[in-house]
Amino acid sequence: MRLKRYLYVLRPLLAVRWVLRRDDPPPMVFAELAAQVLRAFIDRELAVASAAAPPRGDRRSGAELDAFLARSVLAQVSLNKSLLAAGA
Repeated sequence: MRLKRYLYVLRPLLAVRWVLRRDDPPPMVFAELAAQVLRAFIDRELAVASAAAPPRGDRRSGAELDAFLARSVLAQVSLNKSLLAAGA
């Protein structure tokens, strides 16, 4: 998948996380938004990956990002359903 497609999905997911955690508008600059929201994720994933990876093991590029995006989309769908149910 092209990187630009990841960014089309990632930007709104990061913005939602920002708003839910800070209750204020997210930064317009993507690099600032990503650095703030993804810092803990990146630190955690790098630690896990380096501990679990075999010394010369191959890993599928982007697998961690794919998993993060899938979890984030599912969490957002669940939140949307909860909000709709509460408002109905």
